[in-house]
Amino acid sequence: MSVRGLHRLFGDQPLTVAAHIRQSRLEHAQTDLACEELSGQPVQAIAARWGFSSATGFSRAFREAFGVTPSEHRALSLAGPRHAEDRNPARHAHHRAPLRPTFSAGDSATA
Repeated sequence: MSVRGLHRLFGDQPLTVAAHIRQSRLEHAQTDLACEELSGQPVQAIAARWGFSSATGFSRAFREAFGVTPSEHRALSLAGPRHAEDRNPARHAHHRAPLRPTFSAGDSATA
């Protein structure tokens, strides 16, 4: 498939191809950061696994998408929803439902 054909397939979608790929990569990183089995891996190692070569770029993209830093997300996820809600229910309400990144059609896939 050509690049032009791929972009044509996404023509009627709310996200560009690049934004869709970036969203997917961030969601996978988010899942890995919340995984207890991967808690010993540095945040940057998880970011690199999902194609983010810059720690700063990953942290910025993650915070823009989910409203918390990767480290905050990891700490809150591994502490469990009850403990997070005890500290500040408004800020940590995302534990009741999965975090969903928000992107506009102009977002790029680079980090």
